Amino acid sequence: MRCIICGLEKEASKEHIIPEAMGNKKFVTYKVCQECNNKLGTNVDHYLTDYIVIKMIRKELGLLGKDEKEIKIFPSSVSDTKGEKFVFRNDIPSIVPKVELKEDVLHIEAENVKEAFKLAKKKLERYGYTNEKIEESLKNYKENESKRYQPIFQISADIDKGRYLLTGIKIAYEFACEVLDDTYFDDDIAKIFHKELYKAVNSNKNTLSTSVDYCTIKKYVTLIQKESIEIKERIESLANNITPPPRHICLLHDSADHKLICEVILLFENMMSFTVMLSKNAARYNMNGKCKVAVVLENGDVLSM
Repeated sequence: MRCIICGLEKEASKEHIIPEAMGNKKFVTYKVCQECNNKLGTNVDHYLTDYIVIKMIRKELGLLGKDEKEIKIFPSSVSDTKGEKFVFRNDIPSIVPKVELKEDVLHIEAENVKEAFKLAKKKLERYGYTNEKIEESLKNYKENESKRYQPIFQISADIDKGRYLLTGIKIAYEFACEVLDDTYFDDDIAKIFHKELYKAVNSNKNTLSTSVDYCTIKKYVTLIQKESIEIKERIESLANNITPPPRHICLLHDSADHKLICEVILLFENMMSFTVMLSKNAARYNMNGKCKVAVVLENGDVLSM
């Protein structure tokens, strides 16, 4: 097997054309080697799936993360706009416990009395208190009035548009290589995609923003455009008659100016849908006004047309 990313003859691996984290289990290709497969996930796919807005949409739809775990939006600890630190458990904030000993009085700030007792016991054990003395001391606790307020958190939703668009190219390129076979691998634009994706998988987090020629990338991919939105809306109306309903769609078609176009429609969200120009010569692929479509259903099945 010739890997469509590195171009070398290697053993095949199962690569998810649309990332598995987006709710895709079966829409795959076996034209990527294991090494490139792993790096595509880390250096390309994650920029789509881990973008905070998309994580929120994925969580709302009940999609699961890696190892079938529930998606977490927030990091494990975050400071609010007042500088107060909070820890997050299942995306629910709670204050960071504080324990101080002042003038032989133990002051504890915690979420509830039960947690405060637990912290107090640990602290007193460190001071050498016996269990009996600890129990006696805890009887004399005084609960002060809560100083709670509604915390406000700010998390950046900035995005590198070039890196984001590269995720759309990766999906369209793998789909084209799968349905058009080696004919597409030798296309002039395919060679550009192959080159830039290969540079991406061989970068690290410090060089990803500069190693790929994102200016060139932007010549061939955009977020879904007006004409393509009309196609998406027609598909969406047809989808109402399909059970289970579609989750994602990849659509290959020729354009009015005879270019080969791929519409990548993820979760039917415009901000997660891409229009990718795959070739300047659709006639080379005998499209003749026809389309090639892959539909990922909500139950994980894939329809190919």
